Amino acid sequence: MVLQVLAEFLVSLSPSTFFRLIKIAGFLNYLLNIQKRKMALQALATTFPGRYSSQDLIMLCRRHFIIRSSKYFHFLVYPLIKEEWLDQMMRVTGMEHIEAALNQGSGVLLFTIHSGDMNLIVPLISRRYRFNLIRLGRIDRVASQTSGQVFPTHRITPALYRALGRSEVTGMTIDGIAGKKLVPVTFLGQRVYVQPSIARLASYSRCSLIPFINLDIGGGHYDTIILPPLHYQEDLNYPDFQIRIMQKAFQVFESYITNDPSQWHSWPFLGIMRMPPKDRPAKYMHRD
Repeated sequence: MVLQVLAEFLVSLSPSTFFRLIKIAGFLNYLLNIQKRKMALQALATTFPGRYSSQDLIMLCRRHFIIRSSKYFHFLVYPLIKEEWLDQMMRVTGMEHIEAALNQGSGVLLFTIHSGDMNLIVPLISRRYRFNLIRLGRIDRVASQTSGQVFPTHRITPALYRALGRSEVTGMTIDGIAGKKLVPVTFLGQRVYVQPSIARLASYSRCSLIPFINLDIGGGHYDTIILPPLHYQEDLNYPDFQIRIMQKAFQVFESYITNDPSQWHSWPFLGIMRMPPKDRPAKYMHRD
């Protein structure tokens, strides 16, 4: 009830006022969340040694927290979000890549990393296509905006297999930190361990793997860039195909994050991503 009242209040605001509230909340999150702030600053300094002054790192980290805060505000208003508001906030390029894949009769696995507010693409894609989600729990508000089904992250179900094999779009993120069966890739010059989720799904379904990234460009506006599909078919012939495909997937995003590190939500968790699975805390070891 409280969340519903808050959501109704937020959507009654103009986008500019809504954005000012996000900035205030992000700055407070930066000030009060001392542990995550330290983790993010350490990860930024380690990844870009000598590139930024101490003051620049602080400014980057502060902006990072503001961008992260935006997704929580939008999370509250997903069921009530106005189409005209969404159209003002979002600029989308590259939809032709999805269209071309679907026209070939292929299912599309649309994947990204945690950046900007990647969930804003849910109502946008759902306007045009049947759009499914592969997500963890606590997503009722986001799921209400999708035109398809919501699948669990930890297993391939027959329904998911069928969705990937027909002309539907299914979305997921690839930089989560939980799981046991992880593979090593190089990202931002560091060895990290990630779930080979899209590689496994592609090997079963031969769906199109299409990356996208959502970038916060300031003032409450976002660029969603849908990129050309990964060419992975030859990689399936190798025993280490999961590593090969995941490496290609992460390389797609590296230049965007290097250009503006504040966009990536997962800086506080980079230290965990660098840990081999056997060294990770138990809470990150849910069943794959």
